[in-house]
Amino acid sequence: MKNIGNSRRDYAAEWKRWRRSRGWTQKELADVLGVSLRTVASVENRHHPPCLSTRQKMGELQERHREARELESYGNVTDNSAAIVR
Repeated sequence: MKNIGNSRRDYAAEWKRWRRSRGWTQKELADVLGVSLRTVASVENRHHPPCLSTRQKMGELQERHREARELESYGNVTDNSAAIVR
């Protein structure tokens, strides 16, 4: 059986590291994900693991950021490309 405690720590560390690397607050991440500030704080503080739909939203957000970085590296970014990541 999988240890849920480790699962919570993994999400907490991953989310916090990812959010901070972009200079976002928990509130900003919550707004982009369409969840409450309490949800993001609960995940990052290891109180509750994120539900499936929230994990999917986070995965989609991370993918959009990866795609935006790839476009930047090829010089194909327009002035309004920031809209891609939000």
